[in-house]
Amino acid sequence: MQFFCYLGAISSGLLYFFHADRSSVDSGPFMIDWSILALFFGSIGFWASLVYYNSYLPEIAEPKDHDRISARGFSMGYLGSSILLIIILTLTVFTKVIPIRFAFPLVSLWWISFATYSFMRLPKSTATSKVEGNIILKGYREVYKVWKEINVNIPLKRYLFSFFMFNMAVQTIMVMAVAFANKEVRGIKQQDLIISILIIQFIGILGAYLLSKVSSKIGNLKSIGIAIVIWIGLCLGVYYLVYEPWQFYIAAAIVGLVMGGIQSLARSTYSKLLPETKDLTSYFSFYDLAEKIGLAVGTLTFGLIEGYLNIRTSILALVIFFFIGLVILLFIPKTKNLQHETTN
Repeated sequence: MQFFCYLGAISSGLLYFFHADRSSVDSGPFMIDWSILALFFGSIGFWASLVYYNSYLPEIAEPKDHDRISARGFSMGYLGSSILLIIILTLTVFTKVIPIRFAFPLVSLWWISFATYSFMRLPKSTATSKVEGNIILKGYREVYKVWKEINVNIPLKRYLFSFFMFNMAVQTIMVMAVAFANKEVRGIKQQDLIISILIIQFIGILGAYLLSKVSSKIGNLKSIGIAIVIWIGLCLGVYYLVYEPWQFYIAAAIVGLVMGGIQSLARSTYSKLLPETKDLTSYFSFYDLAEKIGLAVGTLTFGLIEGYLNIRTSILALVIFFFIGLVILLFIPKTKNLQHETTN
């Protein structure tokens, strides 16, 4: 986790050195074309470190506390990213104390500082395995082994299929929301998009805690089902009603409310369904794999529908994804860990 975290942070900081002014240099690593390498390794560092980060949840908390701890993790993430965004905007846009490209080393410094503090405090993981032979080949073998184990675990298998479908829609919304606003919302400006991002981040804190409280009363699966129904209503509302910036603000607020909640509860629900195992990282690698494949399929579908029809019609595909995820969710057998909240 430390390796990938520092890889992501340092790669992000290196983006400071790239620029788009081709007239200033003939060639070399400072041209914008080469910045894709820093972005590539930064993305690898970020996403790979999250696999280990997520796998810590079953190690540091009992199943009865997973929802609360997961919600707190997402809430702190939303809060931290919001504070950093405000700091960067203040220094680079509002007061112009420093150029905008200084945002990258600021992100790197923030990332490394808080990560290092966490590494000093976290207990040593017990989810370890001896590495023998080719590391990449071993990784594929571990994922395949987990897939075979999941196939005989009906609750976990059905939950992963449900997660794949509804999270496909959630991730696609996160990626395509700005593109939708730029094309479909009349008169929207850059500051409107920044405000919308902050709205989503801050309300996401409330949403994560709120859905965690709901799950403690009615259980994880019902709570996720409620969140999916809200998502479906939101998508339909955006399709029919959102044309002005103020309408987009309202949609952003609702997105924040259910995004933080469904992300945190999806992770904690998965952790509760895991079998007794020391190989938690492999299981969460599979979880992350399902998330990334879903993002690829979701954005591809969204883009294809936009290409043939329009971006507003693409939203209806997301409704279908959410609906399929909801139907699968209804057929997940209840397990002991998921029943804990409903019996107290």
